[in-house]
Amino acid sequence: MLNTILHLTPLTLLEVASKSVIREATQWSRMHKVALEQPYWFFQGMRSDGLLKIASPGGQAECITAIDVMNIIPMDPIRVLAMPPSQFRKRSPDRNAPDRYAPASVIGALRSRYGFDYQVLFDDEALRESSSWLAPLAPGERERLLPLTRRTRMPVSSTSSSNWSADGEIKKIERTNKKACSVFFSKALTAPAAGQAARG
Repeated sequence: MLNTILHLTPLTLLEVASKSVIREATQWSRMHKVALEQPYWFFQGMRSDGLLKIASPGGQAECITAIDVMNIIPMDPIRVLAMPPSQFRKRSPDRNAPDRYAPASVIGALRSRYGFDYQVLFDDEALRESSSWLAPLAPGERERLLPLTRRTRMPVSSTSSSNWSADGEIKKIERTNKKACSVFFSKALTAPAAGQAARG
């Protein structure tokens, strides 16, 4: 009900104002020796008790209430055909049969030395057996998702403890804004001096 009212779909960006969540995020970043990622988190789905499940760009999972949401940035869901656990357990001679896959939305990626695996939220609630299920994808889906597997688009975690990032968009934005401010103030402060020198 609540996610329908707020029009929340998987990977919608939420600005979070929960002190406990921010405190946990600070401790998590120190423990894993990674940068504190604020302020936007990715919406993952709803819990049965009405709490909103969210994840940081680096994959840290938390739960919040609706009143903890300060701002919402709508994002298009990333749709995919994935294999539910029930189909994976079945013995079938044709693993790639179309009826073994079901429509779902991507909610995150896990990076290993072999590439990326994806967590999904199946459209059919009856297929949602596990929140940690790394779903096998239909042929061609993995290649389609690869360009979208960035921390600006979904949570991306790693099996390695090293501090890596799928992209450097935040730092890139900071550098661009810093450069623009420097140019602006440089021109603003030198223009009067140049004018006085010309009149002198």
